[in-house]
Amino acid sequence: MSFGGLPLKHFSNSIPMVVFMLCAIFASAEEDIRSDIAEIAPGTHSPPKISDGSLDPFLWSECRPLAFYLAPFDPKSTTKTVAKSLRKLHTKVEAMIKTRLKAARLFADGDRSKSSEDLYITTRVWGGYFLILLEYRRLLDTGYGTKRHVTIWSSENGGFELSDGTRISNVISDELDSFVQKYQKVNEAACSI
Repeated sequence: MSFGGLPLKHFSNSIPMVVFMLCAIFASAEEDIRSDIAEIAPGTHSPPKISDGSLDPFLWSECRPLAFYLAPFDPKSTTKTVAKSLRKLHTKVEAMIKTRLKAARLFADGDRSKSSEDLYITTRVWGGYFLILLEYRRLLDTGYGTKRHVTIWSSENGGFELSDGTRISNVISDELDSFVQKYQKVNEAACSI
């Protein structure tokens, strides 16, 4: 194996040198990442600088509106009462997501399959435990003449639900708020228009 054309044995006694070289590689890669982002989401604004580490470059999109899909809650091993309350909860959570995205001026009304960006939210319930996965997806060319939504950023959270779905609703709300805040921060110049 080699690193930069030199055998790795030259670096075995010099861990600080290896760390320094890796830092230099990552620092030089920032411009490459920014140009890749610009190719994925071309527009009139420049991608944000990510050198401070507080911004997630994969959320850069020039503040394009988002479609969303809330997958039906999938209760596994739950009582009939909990399953029934989850079905009712789904409609309420769907309305809450739509309202939040509209308030942030990020809601894309219309056919989700034609939207270039979307949020895909999945909730799984096992007994009293639940897991929520929020995925930010972008429509990309697969290279075979077709396009499909690909997850480029995600977050997950879970917990225990006692009965009425309040905890599930709260966690989805928190995850959505966190996503919107990060999305707007990365796309600040475009979102402020």
